[in-house]
Amino acid sequence: MWKKTITFIIGILFPKKCPFCEELMDITQEQTICDNCRAEISWINEKMGICSKCSKPLVDKSKSYCYDCEKTKHHYYKGRALWLYAGRVQDSIIRYKFNGKRGYYRSYVTELVKCFDKQKDWNIDIITSVPMHKYRLRERGYNQSALLAEGFSLETGIKLDNKLLIRVKNTARQKDLSDLERIHNMKNAFLINNTELEGKNILIIDDIYTTGSTLDGCAAELIKNGAAKVYFMTLAIGKGL
Repeated sequence: MWKKTITFIIGILFPKKCPFCEELMDITQEQTICDNCRAEISWINEKMGICSKCSKPLVDKSKSYCYDCEKTKHHYYKGRALWLYAGRVQDSIIRYKFNGKRGYYRSYVTELVKCFDKQKDWNIDIITSVPMHKYRLRERGYNQSALLAEGFSLETGIKLDNKLLIRVKNTARQKDLSDLERIHNMKNAFLINNTELEGKNILIIDDIYTTGSTLDGCAAELIKNGAAKVYFMTLAIGKGL
């Protein structure tokens, strides 16, 4: 009786909404995305043919790697994204990052963990996130990637260190740059804040993967300081060539 009452009160104070259409959902149900949006958004899965490195959908399914990963030597080992960055997914993440919809992270984390559970051979020791520069963090009020990493750590029980990396360069926004400019933009942008990484497998959590330059900047610093392998998980990924 009391449990039902508490659940009802929580539902009134903190209504559960689909992060894509904001339709009200039943707080007593485990489902975090409404049926309509779940069917409409573009999920990344092996059946569609994805890059073995970054998980972008492949145009040429006879290949193992997307165009970007064929021509780029990445510092990270491999990674996975949940959705293609388009339509409802794009709109949802923009609201999450820039319009204060930080509560979306709970739904996002649920889906990230489901995807992670299939990556049995990763053997992650530490979870971290892509850090924000202190000026941008002050401007936005929260780090959307750090929120995801916190929730992910709570769900999986894997050690969290959101201070593992420090962003020392207030980089230009990646979305405004060309591929080559993105790489130069991230050069020397991060420093390590923990030297006890020898032989550790690190998982970096971020919101969007486009060219991988941000994650590569983080991974390069981690590998340089002894990490064995660096993996990533993101909510969304851009469409490759």
